[in-house]
Order: sequence, then structure tokens, then C-alpha cells
Amino acid sequence: MPSPRAVIVISAGLFAAILALKLTVRTPGFGFPLLYDIPVSLLAIGLGVRGGLVGATVGMIVYAIGDAAGEVHSNVAGYVSRALTFYLLGFVLGLYSERLRGAETRVRESEAHFRAAIEGSPVVVWQQDRDLRYTWIHNPALGLDAAEVLGRTDAELSSTASVDRVAEVKKEVLRTGRGRRIEAEYRNGDQPVYFDVTVNPLRDPDGTVVGITGAAIDVSELKRAQQELRKSQVGLNRSQEMAGLGSWEWEIPTDDVSWSEQLHRLYGTPPESFEVSYQAFLDRVHPDDRERVEAVIAKAYETGDSFEFDHRVVRPDGEVLVLHAHGEVTLDDHGRPVRMAGTAQDVTAQRQAEVSERRLAAIVEQSEDAIIAKDRDGLITEWNQGAERLYGYPTEEALGSPISMLIPRDKAAEEWTVLTRVLEGHPMERYETTRLRKDGRRVAVWVTTSPLRDANGTIIGASSVSRDVGSLKRAQEELERQNAELEQFAYVASHDLQEPLRSIAGFVQLLERRYKGELDDDADRFIGFVVGGVERMQALIDDLLAYSRAGRAELQRQPVNVGEVVQGAVALLAGAIDESGGSVEIGDLPVVDADRGALRQVFQNLISNGLKFNDNGSPWVEVSASRTADGWGFSVEDNGIGISLDHTDRIFRMFQRLHARDEYGGTGIGLPICKRVVERHGGRIWCEPRAEGGTAFRFTIPDRD
Repeated sequence: MPSPRAVIVISAGLFAAILALKLTVRTPGFGFPLLYDIPVSLLAIGLGVRGGLVGATVGMIVYAIGDAAGEVHSNVAGYVSRALTFYLLGFVLGLYSERLRGAETRVRESEAHFRAAIEGSPVVVWQQDRDLRYTWIHNPALGLDAAEVLGRTDAELSSTASVDRVAEVKKEVLRTGRGRRIEAEYRNGDQPVYFDVTVNPLRDPDGTVVGITGAAIDVSELKRAQQELRKSQVGLNRSQEMAGLGSWEWEIPTDDVSWSEQLHRLYGTPPESFEVSYQAFLDRVHPDDRERVEAVIAKAYETGDSFEFDHRVVRPDGEVLVLHAHGEVTLDDHGRPVRMAGTAQDVTAQRQAEVSERRLAAIVEQSEDAIIAKDRDGLITEWNQGAERLYGYPTEEALGSPISMLIPRDKAAEEWTVLTRVLEGHPMERYETTRLRKDGRRVAVWVTTSPLRDANGTIIGASSVSRDVGSLKRAQEELERQNAELEQFAYVASHDLQEPLRSIAGFVQLLERRYKGELDDDADRFIGFVVGGVERMQALIDDLLAYSRAGRAELQRQPVNVGEVVQGAVALLAGAIDESGGSVEIGDLPVVDADRGALRQVFQNLISNGLKFNDNGSPWVEVSASRTADGWGFSVEDNGIGISLDHTDRIFRMFQRLHARDEYGGTGIGLPICKRVVERHGGRIWCEPRAEGGTAFRFTIPDRD
């Protein structure tokens, strides 16, 4: 389109030429009216409505001048008709021209905007014909030169699985005429590049598919962000699982509730099939807690405040968990609750620990022993009622005070040594010392001091348990005195009873020899009763003396070959062994530090019992030994009648018999003597039934310090 200036010049030239032509040709009735339409139309097309109207005015003036100069006289109707023609032509063509130019301007602007958008966009845009050869492409993301792509197919450019897959989709679009959208992966060096690809059919004006048009957006960053999000979600799920923490959301208007995987695990519900809702949540709350939970949530709904509470839930397998719930409420613009979200954490173990801790704290507080905790500087941090009673300081006065207020001057070094050792991680078990009361009096105590550690295992102080041993020692001394007197009495009584008992036994035996058979049967029977009673009394006194000697005599401890001791006991029991038809097997036995005579008495009593309490035709006793952590353990096993577990403690008490006297003889002193001897050696003795029948007596002799 010529410029406006050129249009005006051309139109002026045309008006001048038409006027000159009219002046030259002076034919009456011939005024060249149609020639004037040309410059009017040119001005209208070139300059629009205003140009057309100006052209019509100029054309009318030139037309009138031509008529006047050429002596061509038109009537009024002719001039009016000519003016209407000029103005109508100028207006219509000008209006059309303006609209056409406006449309062209808009098209150019739109095209410019589109081109600017395409040029500045990371989107790959292209067109391909039916042979899938590229006819146009804009590919900033791939960085390819369009000249290298145009006229070629995907197969000619590259051959990878992703390219082949996209090519198949393009063929499908050509075949079906329907668009497709896929995700494709390309390689840009070593890095994968992901594209969201849209392929649509390209149609001609008749609607025939003549090719395809496509667009691809680089979504690599989005893809990586999604991967990171998935990783974060996996990490979040793992963290929630490790912390026992589940999360939930509730869209109140739609009652749409969602639970995290960990919350499903806490409730024991399968995520893939369990339909989550507010009612489903309430159904799993423990019946005793349900009303309280509903009240808390209802209050949060009304006020919009956050909430926090513990509640129990019942899992499908019947297990009850304690969960700590925390929630926040979201309000809309009108202050109405529209959403709740929060967490639930498994605090079952924590709450149980708190209950145990409170119970333990109550036990500690009410303990008769003085329980005290102190930090590394020796300042008192815990002080129970037992400490108040023992030392006389009230709790409020003791807390924060130095532990040295309880330590006598002559025990300061001892306390420092103990505290240093304990802070190094070595507990001090039950040592005897003295402490000071508030009134200045000294008190004898047994103390056990242990390291006090924080949650990380770091030693932060020490705790001690103290017990007043003054009263215990007095009671112990009194008991020892009474036991000594009782033993002395038993020994004296047993010893003094022997002489008159011998006299009675002698005279009764004399009566029996002299008058047996001469008196009636009742007299013989009565004499027999007296003789039996005297014999039993003699045996009982002998056993009492033996028991007393076992406790009174000082132990002569020395290295003793236990094998020789057992052989000596077996030799003393040779008659009983032969009479019963039994046997004694002796294993490898060690050398121990013990009293030879006392140890022989133990083995003699145990082997004798194994032979006596035996209804087997061939009694059998086995003696063996094994090493223990702090000494030796001995075992005397037999195949006898056995002992019930209910009586394994009773048989070690004095005069305790499990059978009638006419079944098995004895006074019931032998096992108590064994117990006394073993305990005086620092060991212990017990028995247990053998699986094969019979009894196993076991005892220990610790190494001598």
C-alpha cells in the first residue's frame, strides 16, 4: 500500500488529468463523470473515510469547474446525483478501507505477539506433513538448527526408544484424527530431559488431515521436583513411622478425611480398603474415651481453637494404644470451621513409663531407707521422706545443700574416694560407714552408691540408699547372743541327759534280759516300748550334740582333697552299702579349702540318705563336682524314692520327717547339719528331683578370699 503522501499526489494528478481531458474534449453532454470516481476511490482506499469525503468534495469541485470551462451545462438533479455518488463512494470505500487496515493491523500485531511468544517461549512447536517430515519447527529446548530438521523425519534424525514411541503416537494421530498427549524422555548428553508432548491433527479448509502439529514443554524440573517430593514423602513416612507419628486432615463440609500411612498403621487399618471418615475414627476410639474426645473436638469446632489430648484406640486385634492428638482448625472468611488437620503420636510406652515412674517415685518417697541424689559437685538434688527421718533435715532445707553436711570429718576422705569412684562409673555396694544427723549425733548406716545417668548415658551425679544399721546391729547382736545361749543350753542339756539316759537304758535292758518271758505278754510289750523309746532318745541326743557341735566348733579350713573325704565317708558306710546291695560312684573331685571333718559329715549324711530312702533293689549314689563362677559345686544324686518339690525346703529344718518312723528310721537332724556346715563355709545347699527318678542334692563351697 502506497504512503498517504503518494496517494494524495497520485489522486491530485488524476484530478488534473481528468480536468484537462474534459477541457480538451468539448463534446456537449460528455462530462467524463466515471473518471472522477477513480481518484475519489483512491483517496478513500488510501486514507479512509476522511480521505474519501475530501476526495468526493474535490472531485465535485473539479467536475463543476470542468463543466463551466467546457460550457457543459448540467442541471441541478445531475449535480445532486453526481455529489451523492462521490460522497457515497468515498464514505463506503473509506469505511471498508479503514476496517480492512484495522484487521490487517490486528493480524500483524497478533502475528507479532505470537512470534514474540514463540521466540521467547521454551515450548518446542512444530508441524509435519503426512509423511511426518518437518515443515516448520521452533525448538529452543533442543537447541537444533531448523535447517537440519526441516524436510526430515524423526527416524532420520534419531533412533531411540523414546523417539520411536513418539513417532508411533504421531502415526496414530494421522490415522485416527484425534489428538494425544504423552510424556517422552530424551537424552541431552548424560542428563535425561523430560517433555510433556501434545500432538494434534493439522487439517486443510475441507477438514482433511494433511499433517500434524505438536507442542512439547520441557518438564524436567517438574519431574525432578516430583521425584524429590516422592523422596520427601517416603522420608516423611519413614520419619513418621520411626516417631510413631501419624497425620490426618478433615474437610468438614464434605466429611472428607485422609490419614497418612503411619496413622493407618497405628489404627491397624488397611489404607487400600478402609473408608476413612469422622465416624470411622470415633468408632475406633476406646468406648470409655469416646465422649471426652467428641467434647474436645466439638469445642474446637465452636471456638476455632487448637486442641491437644490423649485418647485410647482399639485396634482390630484388640490391642489398645494410647495416642496423643494435636489439631488445628481452619476458618473461612465468615469464621466458620471448614478444615481440621493434625497429628497423632503413639505414646503408649511413654505413658506406661510415666505411670511406672510415678509408682517408683511413690515407692522411693515412702521408703524407710534414706534415698538421696546429688550432682557432680556434691549438691543434693533429691531427698525422700526416709532421709528426713534418718537425718532430721526437712526436704526444703536439704535440697541444694552440700552432701558434706552429713559427713563426719573423719569420713570426709572416704566420701571423696567413694564419690570419685562412682562418678567414674563404678557403683559401691553396701559399705558400712557413719553419717551426721542434724542434731549432731552420729548414726551407723549401710550405704549403696550408684552412678546417676541422663538419657544419653552421661553420668550427671550419684544416688545413694542408706539404712540405719544401729538398730539392726543391736537386734543382730541380741539374736546371736540368744542363739549362743540356746546352743549352749542344747549342748549342756544333751550332754547332761546322756548319763541318766544310759542308766535308764541299762536297767531297762537288764529287766528285759532277766524277766523277758517270765511275765505276761503285756509286760514284755511294755518293756519293749521302753527299750525302743530309750534308744530313740539316745539317738536324738546324739544328733542334737552333733548339730550343736556343727555350729559351735571352729572350722579348721585347709586344702582338702574332696575325693579322699568322700572315700572316707564311703568307708564309714561300708556296712550300710553291703546291707542294701547298693553302690557309690565317685567322679573327679577337686581340692577345696574346707574343714575336713565337717565336709566328711556332709557327704556321709547325703550318701547315707541316698541308700536309706531307696526302694530300688540296687541303690545307687553318684558324687560329682563342677566349677562355678566363685568356687565349686558338688552333686550327690541317687535313684531313691525322690522328694516332692513342695518339700524341698522343709527337709532342711530340724526334726522334719516326711515318712513314718516305722518306714524309715532317723531323727530328721542329718540334713539340717549339712545345711549348717555348708552355710558356715559360705555356700548354700538345695535339692531337686531327678527326671529319671530319685533326688539330686547340690551344694557349693566358694573359694576362700
